[in-house]
Formats: sequence, C-alpha cells, structure tokens
Amino acid sequence: MVEQVEQSTGRRPQEVLADAGYFSEDNVTTLRKRGMSVLIPPERVRRRQWRERCTPPTSPPPKGASVSEWMRYRLKLPENRERYRKREQSVEPVFGQIKQARGLRQFLLRGLDKVSAMWQLEYAAHNLLKLYRARVVLEPPG
Repeated sequence: MVEQVEQSTGRRPQEVLADAGYFSEDNVTTLRKRGMSVLIPPERVRRRQWRERCTPPTSPPPKGASVSEWMRYRLKLPENRERYRKREQSVEPVFGQIKQARGLRQFLLRGLDKVSAMWQLEYAAHNLLKLYRARVVLEPPG
C-alpha cells in the first residue's frame, strides 16, 4: 500500500497507521528502515478500547524488546494513541457511506478486473457527489 501511495502521489508517507491485520515484524521493520513512523497494533483492538482511558507507560520498553512489545508501548503513549484514534474518523466513514447510503453491499460482477472497475466507479460517484455538495454550499445561487 505504501508503494501505491508513492506511485500515486510521488511522495513517501511520513507516517503509517494501519489495522492489526497489517502487523508483522517484517512490515514494521521495513517501514521504519524507510524512515516512516509506524502505528500498527500487534493484535486486534476493539474500537471502544481507543476511547477508554489508558495509563501511559512510565518507562520505555526494555532493551531488546520485540517489535510487538515496542509497538504496544508506542500505542500507549497519549500522542500516538490520539493519532491512531483519529484514523477511524478519516477512512472508515467512507466505507460506511458507500455501503449504507449508496447501497453497495455486494458486487454484481465476478473477477478482479470487473470488481476493481466497480469500486473505481463507486469511488468516483462518491467523490463527485461530495464535490457537488461542497460547491452548492460554498457558492450561493444567483
């Protein structure tokens, strides 16, 4: 995904926030070596857990701590916890809006190319509607 971002934007991301499904010691190590800040929980975390209070760590992880232990430490730091929590506000709503408001709950076609084309069409419609609504609000009629 990072490579796709680089290809699309021509820039390397400074920070990577991802679901636990993307956690592996290799992923975290590779991204850190490329100069990126990484926040990926080593195990699945319930959404409301990010809203609960968490006691910040009083000392850094021991020298020689595993990548998982290091990541758990980083995610307990208040500033990182808040950054990761904002992730659900930026990406997740788009999928909810497409599923609920636009009614895309299953694909009508088979095959990766056809499904990819359906997603691109759906994303384009979603973004065009957002732009249209923003224009209507920003530019009063007449």
